[in-house]
Amino acid sequence: MRFGERMALEGLLSFLRPRLAVEIGTAQGGSLRRIAAHAEAVHAFDIVDPGGLRDELPEVEFHVGDSGEKLPAVLAQLHAEGDHVDFALVDGDHTADGVRRDAQALLDSPACRSTVIVFHDAANEEVRAGLEALDLPEHPKVAVVLWDLVPGYLVSADARHLEIWNGLALVTLYEGWPGRAVVEEEFYDSAWALQAAREAIRSGAPG
Repeated sequence: MRFGERMALEGLLSFLRPRLAVEIGTAQGGSLRRIAAHAEAVHAFDIVDPGGLRDELPEVEFHVGDSGEKLPAVLAQLHAEGDHVDFALVDGDHTADGVRRDAQALLDSPACRSTVIVFHDAANEEVRAGLEALDLPEHPKVAVVLWDLVPGYLVSADARHLEIWNGLALVTLYEGWPGRAVVEEEFYDSAWALQAAREAIRSGAPG
């Protein structure tokens, strides 16, 4: 995550103080450390074993393997035990199908009734396509959709030149929400704007 994203995540967690949180995509544990600092318990999912993070973060239960298989089973168990997920960060499989699958598991689970979900790399074309395929503003459990809680970036560095990454999208679930979700629609979508800017740069347009 970039500095602005880290600050936004920290502020959100400080406000929410989630009792139970979920993270999909742990990597080196940067965001997981911040989630664990604010939550009482965390379930973390990744295809790679967390290694030393197990000892460093004893309040976290790690699930190693494909989140497409692991996440629905854990959510079902949490619901059976009367537990509820207050916060989730989705930053795992960055394919459209992978993002859609992880998001769908959270949307479908009765363990996610009043839940704040943050999606990292929401400006990326694959990630955004996976989210848009869910038609989130029309979902009966979705109360708020903020596509650009933190906008993404058009990369200028050589290694990923003109790739679109980063960005945080926020979705709030509230079971029984009446009608369509609240969506900020008076702005140009940053993912679209970044794609347009990239095409302008590729075509040599001034500015």
